[in-house]
Amino acid sequence: MKTKVMALGMAVAMSLAAMESQASFWDKVGQGLGVVNKTLGVITGNTATTESHRSDKVFARASDTQLEQIAKVVQTRTGRADIDQTLNEAQDNIFEMILKASCSDNWRLNFGRIQSPEEEWLSRDGVGSKMVHHPKDRCATVQSMGSFAKPAKNIIEFKIIYASDISGEANSCKAKLRDQYGTGEWLVSEHFCTWN
Repeated sequence: MKTKVMALGMAVAMSLAAMESQASFWDKVGQGLGVVNKTLGVITGNTATTESHRSDKVFARASDTQLEQIAKVVQTRTGRADIDQTLNEAQDNIFEMILKASCSDNWRLNFGRIQSPEEEWLSRDGVGSKMVHHPKDRCATVQSMGSFAKPAKNIIEFKIIYASDISGEANSCKAKLRDQYGTGEWLVSEHFCTWN
C-alpha cells in the first residue's frame, strides 16, 4: 500500500514539476517532492514538515547553492585510474546519496533505488541525525570528499565532510558503495556519520 501511494505521489509530483516552465530543474524536483510529502502526510495523517529519526517521507529542501556544491564535490578525482573510473561510474549515485543524506536527520535513512541489498546494518545516517544544533528543516552543506580506498574491485570507500551553515557544526561520514552485480551500478552500502 505504502509503495503504491509513493508511486502515485511521485507520478503526481513529476507531472506538476513538468508543467512549471520557469523554475530550474532542482526547483521542480524540490516542488515535486513537496507534493509527495503533502500527499503522504494526508494519507498517513502526518502533516509535519519534518520527521525526526522515524521515516524517510520528509526531507529538507536543498538550496541552489547547496546543489551546486554537491555537483562540484562529486567531481573530485584522485589521479588513480581505478578509483577515478569508479567515481565516474558512481557519480550520479554519489550525488543522490549526498543530497539525501545532507537533507535528512534520519538514523535509518532509506536510499531507495541506489541502496545496496548488502547494506551495512545501522549505517545509513542522515547528516542531521548527528548535528545536535542544526535545524532539522534545513540541509547541511557538503564540504568535500576524500580518503578514497578500494578494498575490493567492487567496493569504494571514502569520507564526506558536511557542515551546517547555521550552527557551524561539521560532521564526517564514511561512505561505501558496492558494484553489486558487476555492471558499474554502484549502490550505497554504508553512509555512517560520527558524533561531533
